[in-house]
Amino acid sequence: MHRFSSTYYDIALMKLERNVTVLDTVAPTCLWLDDEIRFPELLAAGWGRTGFEYISGSVSKRCYKAGSPIVWRKALNDTGYVEYLVHLYSYGSCKSNIPRVVARVAAYIEWFKEVLQY
Repeated sequence: MHRFSSTYYDIALMKLERNVTVLDTVAPTCLWLDDEIRFPELLAAGWGRTGFEYISGSVSKRCYKAGSPIVWRKALNDTGYVEYLVHLYSYGSCKSNIPRVVARVAAYIEWFKEVLQY
């Protein structure tokens, strides 16, 4: 549960024991580095759910679990694309009058570099 009086980061990095096998449903993603988000739609995916949802701006009609990715798909050609991780769903409520909060990935880039020793 989120405590507004405490300060902490709602994001983590994990070191895997072995390489990940790239499949149709498992692939690497790029990190969105810019503070500005210049595209009208993002793609949200929920853990434990099938399918995706395009969301406009910050409005989503579904409720996602913490850690669910929110990405932008950049078309490369007629059949390919690159995904950029823009936000991670952080916490909130599915009730319409309670806000849902996302962690903006660009805000953590320097921390990522520090932890990974770039």
